[in-house]
Amino acid sequence: MTKKLKGLSAKQKLFVNNLFSGMNKGEAALKAGCTPTSASSTATSWLKTPKIIQAIKDLDKKASEVIIVDKGLSTAFVIENFKKVLQVSSQIKTVTDKNGEDFEVMVDPANALKANENLAKHLGFFEVDNKQQNSAIQIIVRQDADAKNLKELAE
Repeated sequence: MTKKLKGLSAKQKLFVNNLFSGMNKGEAALKAGCTPTSASSTATSWLKTPKIIQAIKDLDKKASEVIIVDKGLSTAFVIENFKKVLQVSSQIKTVTDKNGEDFEVMVDPANALKANENLAKHLGFFEVDNKQQNSAIQIIVRQDADAKNLKELAE
């Protein structure tokens, strides 16, 4: 186990590791030693516990950093690509309608908006909003290969 899981009980540590191996919350709690009748409610309760929320965030962040390094990406690379997509998609072009009148349109407004949102997320613009929403963590199901890598990180 990593330092990220300190302060959690043995069952809670197993629960977090099970989530990162790709199990849903009920399965993760059951495999961590909860009874079949209490697994789902215990998992829901645990996912609201600040120490478990922080452990999941820390492990997910560490996993993301490892994946980026493995793929040869860097923060600067990601930011530069978002900027390029935003610049190209936001360009204005002149279009002539069927009546022969010219008007200006953005090349790809949907892609420009998406690039802008992703760049803002990557730069942390929404962190304050996310902290204000004290909601349960959404667990993202990952493919088996990614889940295995994440489980190894948690151990």
